Amino acid sequence: IYNELLGGEEDFDARLGLTYSLLQSGDIKGAKENVELVKPQYSYQERELQEFYAYMSKETRQAPDVRYYHYNDTDDNQYDRYTLGYGFRLNNWRGRIAYVYTSASDNTRDNSESSVSVNVSSKLSDRTDIKAGLGITILSNSDNNTFITGNTGISRTFGSNVTGISVARSYMTSTAELIANRIRMDIYSVNYDYTLNSRTSLNASLSYRDYSDDNTSFEILAAPRYMLYTDNPGIAIGYRLRYLGFENDSNGGYFDPDTFISNELFTTVSYEKGRFYCYLEPYAGHQYFRRSGSTESDIFGGGYSLLGYKVQKNTSIEVSAEGGNYAMSSASGFRYYMIGLRLSLLL
Repeated sequence: IYNELLGGEEDFDARLGLTYSLLQSGDIKGAKENVELVKPQYSYQERELQEFYAYMSKETRQAPDVRYYHYNDTDDNQYDRYTLGYGFRLNNWRGRIAYVYTSASDNTRDNSESSVSVNVSSKLSDRTDIKAGLGITILSNSDNNTFITGNTGISRTFGSNVTGISVARSYMTSTAELIANRIRMDIYSVNYDYTLNSRTSLNASLSYRDYSDDNTSFEILAAPRYMLYTDNPGIAIGYRLRYLGFENDSNGGYFDPDTFISNELFTTVSYEKGRFYCYLEPYAGHQYFRRSGSTESDIFGGGYSLLGYKVQKNTSIEVSAEGGNYAMSSASGFRYYMIGLRLSLLL
């Protein structure tokens, strides 16, 4: 479409749109050649061109980052998680290598987990995306065991709809008990994203999980969202419906209700000013679940916040915090909080 628009005469919007499309499809050389032909005539076009250069730099340059998270809940579970990551771009492939170390403890245990993983994604065509990953996880308490993890998926765009399927294998490592129990999850998911217009969208998913302790679960999630303000700040409101059901009460150390239903209202706020940027997502709702013969029905609330600062054009530092009493946010279904720190670079 952009090439057809440029068939008659040069146009700033069409040329910049073509450049974005080439970059997003993985044709970095073509994007760099086209951006040289973009000729802004007005100040707002100069700003749009500079935004593209910043976007291209972020998409094509190597991106190492360091992360730290501390987690704590009211069931006396806590962990410290350290991540060293390295993002890269190779032609039309985007990838990330990560090393993660987790030290988890409770009243009776001190266990750890180490993992190395490689994840890549690419576009097969303008409408089709693929992803894949492979990793090694080492779970340590009195014994060390090594396991293979991985994931693969494909998504397809149909007009305003994006449908994807994915398969993944991972291990539950959020608590010292889970590390000791060596519980594996095989996850089969279908995701659907629908964009009605620039303000209204819907995300929905179906997931089936098969656990190594002879348990299975089925989950349905639906979340419509409406953008109140699309500029700066960007403000959206939304609703989440979640259903989850487990086949067994396994006593494996994770939250496995027979039936779980939650209705949630949430708001997202993103804002940038100078070198500072922030993101807020408070939420509240009602949750009902039945587990181990007992039933609970109560109000929950919580939120997530992030504050970032661009030290330089290629360096940023972020602090984050989240917490609440939403049962599905913690591994064991209790109140929790988590704080984090991230340092990221562009080389």
